[in-house]
Amino acid sequence: MPKPVVVGNVAPPTAYSAPAAAPAPVAAPAAKSEPMLNDTESYFNRAIKQAVDKGNIDKALKLLNEAERLGSTSARKTFISSVKGKG
Repeated sequence: MPKPVVVGNVAPPTAYSAPAAAPAPVAAPAAKSEPMLNDTESYFNRAIKQAVDKGNIDKALKLLNEAERLGSTSARKTFISSVKGKG
C-alpha cells in the first residue's frame, strides 16, 4: 500500500515558531560635537524663508526641525521672524 501524500507542514507546531519581534531601535539624539557649518546654516535659513514666502509652513517646519537636529542655532529665529513677517 502506498504512503499517503501529505501537503503542507508536517513538523510539530513547536518546531516552527514566529520569530520574536525585535524591539524598535530608539533614536538617540545626535551628539553635538561640532557646530553647524556657516554654509549649512545659511542654506537652511534661506530655505525656511523661501518656504514661508510661498506659504508652505509645513515644509518650513520640517526644515526647522532638521536644521535643529543638525545643530542649528538660528533656524528657529529665522522661522519665527519669517512667519511674523507674513502676518
